[in-house]
Amino acid sequence: GWCTALALMSCLQRARSLRLTSFRNSALRISASSVLEKASAELCPQVMVLPCSFCEEHCGEQIDLPSPRRLRAVRRPGAKNKGGGLLLGTGPLPRDAENLRSFAVRLEVLSPGERLDIGVTAQAPCAHFASDAVVGLRRPQVTFAEDLLSSWVVESSGLLVGSHAGLRIRDERWNARSLCAGDLVRLAVTRSGEMRLSVNGEELAMR
Repeated sequence: GWCTALALMSCLQRARSLRLTSFRNSALRISASSVLEKASAELCPQVMVLPCSFCEEHCGEQIDLPSPRRLRAVRRPGAKNKGGGLLLGTGPLPRDAENLRSFAVRLEVLSPGERLDIGVTAQAPCAHFASDAVVGLRRPQVTFAEDLLSSWVVESSGLLVGSHAGLRIRDERWNARSLCAGDLVRLAVTRSGEMRLSVNGEELAMR
């Protein structure tokens, strides 16, 4: 039970952060996160609880996650095939004071010719890879982000694509190929379902 897990909290005084991995049940994950945050605030307030990090169980075959906190991802050098660079978060995006759900990615290195597609899904990562996530008689293959179930993805060229048939909308203001190392890219989703993209605090695209 929870008592056994939380009994370890007193041993984490030297930790810098705590994180939760993916949960098949999103409601259970939210509940667990709340309990963990309260216990951490009381027993080890200096430790930062990370509500979301990169999922090491479901990432592209060209991706390495060297950080113990899974907050930094690296594309393997020498990868020649397109795709395989998929990165998923471990939990749902929380709402902020403005009622937005958002996440941000800082680009530490951006090699020439690399592209960045960014988006959200309406399902937890494990939902797509579950044994019952079958299309016809074959399990769906994931090479690109838009292959995920219930996904909305903005490609480098500003084209909005996803898992919904016929979803092709372009915003000419967005060009991810102009991004540079050090840029902070943020994607926010409003309560009405509108997607907003900004770079270093400047809003550049909206759908």
